[in-house]
Amino acid sequence: MIDEPVWHAIAEGLPSYFDHQRWYADKLRPIRSIELIDSAIAERESSTILFALIGVDYEVGDGRRYFVPMTIHREPSPERYTIGRGERGGEPFWVQDAPSDAAFRDFLAEAGGGIELPGIHGRFEFEPWTLEGNPYAIEPATISAAAAFEQSNTSIAYGMQAMAKIYRRLEPGQNIEVDMNRYLASEAGFQSIPKLIGCATYHGLDGEIPLALVQQHVGDHRDCWTALTEILRHRAEGSLEFVEGLGKVTGEMHVALAAATPDSPLAPVPLLRSDIEEWKSHLVRSAQETLWITGERLPALPDRSQIAARAFLTGHHDWTERANGFDALEGTFKTRVHGDYHLGQVLVTKDGRLLVVDFEGEPQRPAFEREAKHSPLKDVAGMLRSLNYATGVVASALDVQAVAESRRWLDHWEQEARSRFLTAYRQAIANAAVPIAPERDDEFARSLAALETDKALYEVRYELSSRPDWAWLPIESLTPDP
Repeated sequence: MIDEPVWHAIAEGLPSYFDHQRWYADKLRPIRSIELIDSAIAERESSTILFALIGVDYEVGDGRRYFVPMTIHREPSPERYTIGRGERGGEPFWVQDAPSDAAFRDFLAEAGGGIELPGIHGRFEFEPWTLEGNPYAIEPATISAAAAFEQSNTSIAYGMQAMAKIYRRLEPGQNIEVDMNRYLASEAGFQSIPKLIGCATYHGLDGEIPLALVQQHVGDHRDCWTALTEILRHRAEGSLEFVEGLGKVTGEMHVALAAATPDSPLAPVPLLRSDIEEWKSHLVRSAQETLWITGERLPALPDRSQIAARAFLTGHHDWTERANGFDALEGTFKTRVHGDYHLGQVLVTKDGRLLVVDFEGEPQRPAFEREAKHSPLKDVAGMLRSLNYATGVVASALDVQAVAESRRWLDHWEQEARSRFLTAYRQAIANAAVPIAPERDDEFARSLAALETDKALYEVRYELSSRPDWAWLPIESLTPDP
């Protein structure tokens, strides 16, 4: 289906193109080879659209699979989106990353009518788009655009009507995000979520692989990280009420997930003693690994992160005692959770609504871990850690003379914000179908502290590898006061 000149241009150009894409997660591993796992072609008047599943084999570690939709043109494509260039029969052609191409975006909208494209080994299925049970289509002449800011996926906006998310890193398994969105919005009636419109899936020898998700556009909005840090910088009114709203929405989300019926894959299950022991062991191992990595990276760290790391390495930590906080979860239930919950995963609309997004979990984790049930307090811990990041980042950007006084104000604000968030959260989960958190204050606090510690340890390792300038922030949260 792909002729030799085109494949040669793709295989030659992809390694360099990958290095400049935020969604490509393996930049530090040298590529040994690239292969085409499967592909399908859709012909357009001015270009050819290629849906390609690409396998990447590395010099070290396991291989990965990526979804790389492309368009092929006879005219040059924008340099930043060009994957490769070649010739066929003396005629030049250019291969472009498809989301940046209007031809691909138009095709994706048309495919919302419901189509299948045959591949070499499987098929690419585009589910019919519906909104609240009714057929849905993008209005004619709607302007579409790929989002300028990329994360682990690629987003496409269709005016103010729909948002499409293209999954890049692939693995077989159920579409966790689609299932969560369908359940929360359609079955549980959870209002704080964009409505699902459709999805695209590859069906092959390994089963189903999610390729894309389409949701209703929520209109003018900002993520809560942007909104809250701006409020804190200006000490504007309403910050604590804002956090109370986050607590209430978080609790309502967990109540909805706890109400899944026994025949649902999302049904809550009793938390077992074996779960608790596993989480305790994981926290202790994680702490040991984090200390070792911190020591290894210490000489190369920027000044502030190095100072924090030295205090962390020389401080006294009773990780076993902190891990014992998981014991307080005995008698509660595990549910599906958001799994990557922080301020950036909640949108605030122009009219003040809070909407939770990105239910795929931490993208770097395998699907079986992301779909695993856990204590809902894992999400609570993630949001509290995000509040700590917000205050730390705001304080670090202040003028030197203002740091001490503002740090005191921000520290006080964070403590009050935690209290407001948790009060609103616990009120919201009071009538959950099953117990999802300890009722006693001391047990709630102990279990939450264990989960916050586990999250902070993960953050330290992430920052040491990706953003050493930020490593001081989670490290300081783990270092006991002298």
